[in-house]
Amino acid sequence: MGWLSFTSLPFLLAGAIFATGPVIIHLLNRRRYRVVQWAAMDFLREALKKNRKILQLRDLVLLVLRTLAVLLFGAALARPYLASRHDQFDARQPLHAIIIIDNSLSMAYESLEGSLLDKAKDRARELIDRLPAGSQMTVIPACGAREPPGFDPLLTNDDAKEALGKIEMVDRSAKIASVANLARRACEEAPQLAKRIVFITDQQELNWRDARAEELFRGLPAMQVVSVAPSAPENAWIADLRVQDGLADMETPTTLVVKIAHRGSSSRREVPLTLSVGPNVIGQQVVSIEPGFGTREVSFECTLSGLAELPEPGQAVFVPLQATIGPDRLPADDQRCLAIPVVAALPVIFIDQYGEGEEDAARGRLGETRHLRRLLAPRTSHSGSPRQLISVRHVSPDSLSRELLTDARLVVVAGVRQPGPMADLLAEYIRQGGQLMIAAGADFDPAAWNAAGWQDGNGILPLPLLAEPIGSTPEEAADKLEPFTLAIDSLTEESIFQLAGVAEADLKALYAEPFFFKAVQVDDSPATLTRLKADAVEPAVDESGKNERGIDREPQVLARFETRNRAIFLVSRKIGRGSALFCSSGLLSSWNTLPKTNAILIFDRLLRGMIQNTLPQQNIGPMDWLTLPLPRLNQNLAMTLSRPGRVTEDPLEVSYIGAQERGVRLTGLLSRGIYQIHGRRISSATEAAAEKPVWELPLAVNGMSDESDLTAITRDQFDQLTAGADVSLVAAGEAINLAGAATSGQNSWWWLLLSVLTLLIAEMLVLIKP
Repeated sequence: MGWLSFTSLPFLLAGAIFATGPVIIHLLNRRRYRVVQWAAMDFLREALKKNRKILQLRDLVLLVLRTLAVLLFGAALARPYLASRHDQFDARQPLHAIIIIDNSLSMAYESLEGSLLDKAKDRARELIDRLPAGSQMTVIPACGAREPPGFDPLLTNDDAKEALGKIEMVDRSAKIASVANLARRACEEAPQLAKRIVFITDQQELNWRDARAEELFRGLPAMQVVSVAPSAPENAWIADLRVQDGLADMETPTTLVVKIAHRGSSSRREVPLTLSVGPNVIGQQVVSIEPGFGTREVSFECTLSGLAELPEPGQAVFVPLQATIGPDRLPADDQRCLAIPVVAALPVIFIDQYGEGEEDAARGRLGETRHLRRLLAPRTSHSGSPRQLISVRHVSPDSLSRELLTDARLVVVAGVRQPGPMADLLAEYIRQGGQLMIAAGADFDPAAWNAAGWQDGNGILPLPLLAEPIGSTPEEAADKLEPFTLAIDSLTEESIFQLAGVAEADLKALYAEPFFFKAVQVDDSPATLTRLKADAVEPAVDESGKNERGIDREPQVLARFETRNRAIFLVSRKIGRGSALFCSSGLLSSWNTLPKTNAILIFDRLLRGMIQNTLPQQNIGPMDWLTLPLPRLNQNLAMTLSRPGRVTEDPLEVSYIGAQERGVRLTGLLSRGIYQIHGRRISSATEAAAEKPVWELPLAVNGMSDESDLTAITRDQFDQLTAGADVSLVAAGEAINLAGAATSGQNSWWWLLLSVLTLLIAEMLVLIKP
């Protein structure tokens, strides 16, 4: 079966439209005019009668010649060809081979024959050598490359093999949806040639997850998926590396958590695990990994005071950290990196019923935020040192001002009866990126707070509050005290409440300790949530061109009480560029026994996490490019970038990235590791390399942990996923099939142009003939 196809239908349509021009002109010239009697005209009429038939015939011939010339010229620009479908391979017909190579991290899995990526390249070279003469090839890395891939077809085998040789492994996953988009883009080139789409991959289950092949490949030519999956792969990898409390400071020990995952039928014994900051090893352990699939967390406790430069008060420095295990067949995932924020004296405002001058422990006048202040800034021998985590600003509600909020990283309000004028100040603060925590307790009035702080979702409360509280304090209840506890299952769903090295039973016992007597009711009824979702605000763009988020009206419930209606204990919501957290009970007063238990420590992690949200994001996934602003005091520096595993540094161009902001554009952040940006006070890039940097910033790049799971889909799973799509599987040892659709007449455009020239010559001959 065959059909006529065109490279560009718009040219054919344009030619057909313009071909109507001569016909319209011919018809207009035949319009009848008003007859005017003129004696001399009788003699001319007699003469014209003899030539009328000849003139009419000539006009008709000219009309046909001109119309065909325009129509054929448009058809030539459309480059028609004849496409047909058959199952035989014709070595005389050139093809357009679209070869997509899976260059994800899992393709670095090694065997005696080399890596899976090497096997994929060998299969691709075999295909290139079998292509008919005159074929064109497009070679595409499925996961991208430092240099953007070109979609222009390559005309020689040597060029295609050279492109294959340049493909490198990157720390990404080869999602099948992305592969389909790449194939569709490549098919737009060289449309006059029959297509052969070949995707060479290790067939990871991850890549086909949630894929609807029938929809993804609709309208595409047939695709062959060539599998180079290893048999019975085994792999251990570092799945996560994190600071348990989010932030580190220079005075207190920091707990670092390393998560190791393993999949395989064999166990690994005495695997060395090393934690290092640059060349300095700060921790070592030996772990054993059982067969099957599972994870294991290992914690380290260390002090960073001797490993990092001292941060200035109110600022943060980032320390590059790396965790490494003993190598296996996939060494690319045997490490993971992290840029740890180390902070000093970050300003945090605490607002309660007493300011700093009014609080008096001897008289029992303690502000509701007292325990939180001591959690984040404990009274040690170094109290008041600029090296501690935060700088406490303890004020009363009436003392809050816009100037005080200017550099505040976090605001904590607890036990305040009503917000008063500070509600508007805090609303402005949070929309500009501030972090706010509101807690009940003391004389907290939920009705007053709801009136001033909810404002139909536009205020500072994550959810509206009900006027009637739950329970009552011992002073209010007398002999009718009815305590309630936290719902343990609601805490176990949130990672922030998990502690490294603490068993689940111990965690349950920890969170079961506090008893609660009174709490504010938070309205999370379906009607309220539906109204918030209906009124959701889409992200907008401000005048500087930066994305500015609208109000995120989706609240997140972090913890609940074990009451009949499962009342909310902690709920948060993003508002503007910042976020608000509400605690429905007190933090010091007789509303509960929480301050007398170790469960109060959960607020240390919560508040540290909120402070961390105000710091630059230095831990990112693999990216093609990233725009990074420079500090305002270091705008005129010679900037360079050092990449993981490379000795030389790449020069970076400093330019304006905003109206009054300068920065650099980083490209090709695709490999795992620490990327270090250096700034030097020198004009020459050659001299800059020898100078000591005056400003440095690390970027930690890590891909998805799931990419290290080498489990491949079975043929039955593949057949089920690709049902209804023109996609076939080529297993190991099977040849790639070159049979399929064919085209002919690719050079017909040349004959069409020759026909146009012939028609124009014929028109000239007709015109010059007497």
